[in-house]
Amino acid sequence: SGHTMNAILLLTALLVIPAGFLIVIGDELDPLEEVQGMVTRNAKKSGDRTQLRARLEELGRTSEREYVDFRIKQYGYCAAAAALSFTVVLLLTQSIFMSLLSAVLLGFVVYILLDRELTKNVKKRRELIESEFPAVLEILTLAISAGETPMSAMLRIAESADGLLAREFQIVVAGVRSGLPLNETLDAMGRRVKSVMIRRFVDALVTATLRGAPL
Repeated sequence: SGHTMNAILLLTALLVIPAGFLIVIGDELDPLEEVQGMVTRNAKKSGDRTQLRARLEELGRTSEREYVDFRIKQYGYCAAAAALSFTVVLLLTQSIFMSLLSAVLLGFVVYILLDRELTKNVKKRRELIESEFPAVLEILTLAISAGETPMSAMLRIAESADGLLAREFQIVVAGVRSGLPLNETLDAMGRRVKSVMIRRFVDALVTATLRGAPL
């Protein structure tokens, strides 16, 4: 029918426009690199209203590169979902309005799903750390009671224990070895792991380290 033909012509035009763009820029520029560079710049400029950096840091992904990579993943998945939705709905309904609406809605849904998946992973990691806490606390307390310093006790945990909390102690030990004060590395751990239980433990450990108070 005429509507179907119009839809096919529109889709053809949508494919021809990028092809013409590639012909215009010629061989001097790599289109994939140009697109990736543009997305990277937008990712760096985008706001962080959803506390994305803080959630990534809690998962141990602290670098700017990892933040940008996640933003690129979000934008890429949303764009792909929107393009697919636009194409399918246009072929089925021959309606530009419905195609655009479905593309926007599906892109938004994909964005939300990726964000919620990240939050779910953060919550799962936090719960795992809290489940490991009693055993680690017992090792730490016994070591300090036996005369070891908090630093040597944490080093023992970092080298011998397994699990996410032991990895956090590895970060603390590495920070101290690089020249940072122990209380600062412990405080950073407390801010990194968004757990009230771990925060209280870190505060007690910092106090014991600075003032020689019992743990």
